[in-house]
Amino acid sequence: MRLAWLAVALSASACGGSDSGDCAPGLISQSNECLTPPNQPVRDLGGAVLGAMEVWTIVFIGDEAIGSAVDTLNGLVLASSYYTTNLSEYGVGAGTAHGVIVAGAPPSAVDDAFYDAQIGQLVGRVSSTGDMLTLGPNTVLTFVIPKATSEPVGTSYHTTTVATFPLTSGSSARVPYIVIRQDSVGFVADFDYLTWTQTHELVETATDPSSPDAWLDPNLDILGEIADLCNDIPVEEMLGGTTYMVTRLYSARLAAARLGDPCVPALATPYVNVAISPLQLAIPSGVGKTGTVHLSAYSLGPTTAVAWRLFPDKGYSASPSSGTLAPGASTDVTIRRTGNPENDPAILILFVNDTSNPTASIPRAESFGAVITD
Repeated sequence: MRLAWLAVALSASACGGSDSGDCAPGLISQSNECLTPPNQPVRDLGGAVLGAMEVWTIVFIGDEAIGSAVDTLNGLVLASSYYTTNLSEYGVGAGTAHGVIVAGAPPSAVDDAFYDAQIGQLVGRVSSTGDMLTLGPNTVLTFVIPKATSEPVGTSYHTTTVATFPLTSGSSARVPYIVIRQDSVGFVADFDYLTWTQTHELVETATDPSSPDAWLDPNLDILGEIADLCNDIPVEEMLGGTTYMVTRLYSARLAAARLGDPCVPALATPYVNVAISPLQLAIPSGVGKTGTVHLSAYSLGPTTAVAWRLFPDKGYSASPSSGTLAPGASTDVTIRRTGNPENDPAILILFVNDTSNPTASIPRAESFGAVITD
């Protein structure tokens, strides 16, 4: 079914255009509208969301200042129109921040068992704002990990406890929590990267907090939550009189409409991108097996060529892995299995940049594909 779109995309530039005039290069004339190529779908898979998230920030001795900054960010974000307006389509409303708790001395290492034990010990503790930690249906804990602590996942993330805990509602459940590393990436300031990362995890925790899954891309499974699909292009938001770097997030509504960029908040520059088709590629198991994705450039503004780079997940390679395309032009890329994939589905990440800066760390646009084992 995904491959059937390919013929439509390839013929679109020759179809003449919509009743209101010719479509811009690479767009598809359909039902009197000029549409972008299909976007990755985000769907409601039936799990619960956190409609009024209550976030507690947990730090260790020495990180009190950064914990206070994260708690301030949490409070500003959860009460903002940036958060409530953009998440309203997912059934998420405003949330609240409940201060900082200092858990104790910095741990040498952390793992799932560590977080379960910490949460059990933290219940009943009073935070910097005078709030006592209780576990309710909207409770989320953010753990800010010390720089010297060994953290095995290698990235910030959100998850739930392994154990179930009694809730104030009288039921029991696994408790959602966020793990934030204090990373230095070089291309943005450390604090900007921290706020970008924390907002990424906040919006994903609200919309896909636990099992069963709530809102995500069924093609990419857990790799396709709503901030993952807008992962690499942050924006600046004025919150409480301070400018913060924050994540963009995917609008299922805009993605389905196919009239422009599905990520919000909108960027100031005209939307130009390169689509990946099919959205989910099946490759037979076995090293050396291959499949082909079709890349097609399109633009709602400039018609100048753009540079693209394709980053396949571990266990795959792409050939070619980079190039240039003018809106309306297309090319094919061979995806080859080079080893045992770390993820199934695996992700293909495509960066789009101006040809004057083709390797920019923050791209002008991005798109995503999925690879599954056939």
